[in-house]
Amino acid sequence: MQLDVRPTPLAAFGRRAAPVLDPFFSVSARTPVRGVPFDPARPLALSDGPRNGPESRGTVRSYMPWKRWLQLTAAVGAAAVIFGSTLRAADEVSGLITRTYTIVEHTELTGDVVCDVAANTPCFAFGASNLQLRLNGFTITGKADPNIGCGGTLIGGENGVATGGQRNVSVQGPGLIQRFRTHGVAVLASNDARIQHITASTNCGAGVFIAATSFGTVVEGIVSVRNGSTGVGASCGGI
Repeated sequence: MQLDVRPTPLAAFGRRAAPVLDPFFSVSARTPVRGVPFDPARPLALSDGPRNGPESRGTVRSYMPWKRWLQLTAAVGAAAVIFGSTLRAADEVSGLITRTYTIVEHTELTGDVVCDVAANTPCFAFGASNLQLRLNGFTITGKADPNIGCGGTLIGGENGVATGGQRNVSVQGPGLIQRFRTHGVAVLASNDARIQHITASTNCGAGVFIAATSFGTVVEGIVSVRNGSTGVGASCGGI
């Protein structure tokens, strides 16, 4: 009998060895063994003894055929796509933000965020519908006075989070949004938004502001503390 081994060398024939668990492992026999015709379509691997019956002395034992391995790989890949579409990986944010962070994927905080964005622009803004911003217990802090919060000056457009006209977006706590010179969260021209379980504090406008152009907004579990301004016509505050 003559054996050709590709691509992994076999242990010396007759020596008891652990099976080679390689889906591309193959052995081809040029001569029959004990009268058993060789089938080139059959996946082969070296047997380690006669326990598999009369044809097994130094002959064949099947591992996974390469075609079957490819099928299994394809199935695993398809499952990853299916589950990946449901459990999308979230963008992770923490630290200093110097320009508006546009949310285009599910996004979560992995640490406190300090916003030093341009005047009259929000810290976070939704750029697509059907997305979440999860605070995970962390804090988003704006540019209002760190000692007295708003300090009496309301500057338009400096919201902690703005929904940006997107539909079915949500801001999920727990977490704190504080010291923004407009609103903590501004629901602007957005339908079916959800603002849940956040604390909004010392923002110059409202803790959560819902524009008249927004419909179906759900606000739940909000704690609003010391929001609002002493400026004339700009008291706002609360929700």
